[in-house]
Amino acid sequence: MATVKINVNTDSETKEQAQKLFSSLGMDMTTAINVFLKRSLLENGIPFSVSANLPNAETLASFNEVKEMQANPQNYKGYNNIKDLRGALDL
Repeated sequence: MATVKINVNTDSETKEQAQKLFSSLGMDMTTAINVFLKRSLLENGIPFSVSANLPNAETLASFNEVKEMQANPQNYKGYNNIKDLRGALDL
């Protein structure tokens, strides 16, 4: 089968990191790209999940706040029942 050239543009750091990774796997960039293309054809799509469902900055801050609360519970007020909580909230 005849081969054709494909030009791919990427930043130099990504290229260097990818070359090191693929080299550690015993392949060059051309082989790695061909593996990706052939796997895409086998799966009739991109062979991994592509998603933008990442937490936003506010959600990440909330996660970090919970970690802090779990690590240092003595720094936070807790309530044993709804009556005490409502009292603290003046409800």
